[in-house]
Amino acid sequence: MSEPTATRQPPLEDEIGAAEAACRAALAADCAGLAAVFPQAPATPEECFDLLNRYPDDKQRVARLGRLAAAAERAGVCGRHGFERYVALMATLAAFPRLRTLDVDDEVKRQYCAVCHQVIAADPGRDGRFAFDSDPFDHLARMVTLRRLPAGQICYDVLKPSFRGLLWWALMVHPLDLPRWIRQTVIGIGRGFFIEPHLSRWRARPDYMLKGEQERSFDLVARAIERDPRIKGFIAVSWLYSPEVGANFPHLAWVRDQLVDNDAYEVDLTLALPEFGFLVGSEKRRRLHAEGKFHPRQTFVLWRRDDILAWAKRRREQAGEGRPPPKPARQVDGGHKARPSHRIWSGEHSLIDCKRFLFYHRSLYALLTVLLPALAAAALVAGLGLPILALPVFIAAVVFMWLFQYFFLQ
Repeated sequence: MSEPTATRQPPLEDEIGAAEAACRAALAADCAGLAAVFPQAPATPEECFDLLNRYPDDKQRVARLGRLAAAAERAGVCGRHGFERYVALMATLAAFPRLRTLDVDDEVKRQYCAVCHQVIAADPGRDGRFAFDSDPFDHLARMVTLRRLPAGQICYDVLKPSFRGLLWWALMVHPLDLPRWIRQTVIGIGRGFFIEPHLSRWRARPDYMLKGEQERSFDLVARAIERDPRIKGFIAVSWLYSPEVGANFPHLAWVRDQLVDNDAYEVDLTLALPEFGFLVGSEKRRRLHAEGKFHPRQTFVLWRRDDILAWAKRRREQAGEGRPPPKPARQVDGGHKARPSHRIWSGEHSLIDCKRFLFYHRSLYALLTVLLPALAAAALVAGLGLPILALPVFIAAVVFMWLFQYFFLQ
């Protein structure tokens, strides 16, 4: 009989110490004396941690990092993207003491060490993931500062719903789905926290998605939920959960089925933009999209606390018996059906395509397309000497503009 995997792992403190030593060795080999040669650079781990700690939300810090990276490359102090790697590795030295006391599962701490080894092994001169303005570097900055936690194939944030975030999602929900979405999300999550997963850009095999690895990652998420009663569920938004993906690419159907077959609630949002990644890595997807035959839609998935914990319990019980967990029967009202074909969906009759505005300027989009027209209508009624009608007109105008933007602006 083989020895259990857990007993073959080195003690956690040894693993953290080895990762910390490897980061120091990499810095000594590649960036020795950088601070002395390049005095503008942050010279201590805490300075580097602070520089990345609010990246990319603090635009001044993003701009500073870009200026420093360009100046270091021009001066010959670092090669291409070498400065970004230096800052990330330095930030880990400030993060390791925090990691040791962080109230998370030990496996998450081991995964943090694995990310550090991935960063050390990567060649910044050839690896575009280190570009300071790229999405992978955003992932890295959040992970090395412990704002986003690694869990193998995925990484995750623990967030609290905001009014602006809920309003933004609501703008994309079909009118017939909105009452149930409000019941599931606004009432279901309430004032609690939720976990938002992301496919990790710094996993061992970044070009592949594996079902078994995804299950192990979800099990870590379930452990995080078990540890914190404030976390009410798991919310994900991606084109990967769109029914169109499984219909056209059966080998990816498991990504959606893994959730909705285990009682997750899903709802359609809007057409995905090409830059969201559905054209990357597949010639067939690019060809079908160019032919107008593949248009995946962003899909909202909510896996409630009780449901994900029940799945994790089944998985662990079956794993102890050496069998995979059974696939539960689909529920009639579980939100698992494909999109009804008889509906008119956003994107089918757009007068003006404002999806990029919707995704990249969320608050301004809501203000200009819904709130300002409604306020203007209410002000007009009040100006005509009918102030008693101002509030009803405002509410009616909000409903009308919300419907208008869903059907004609997305």
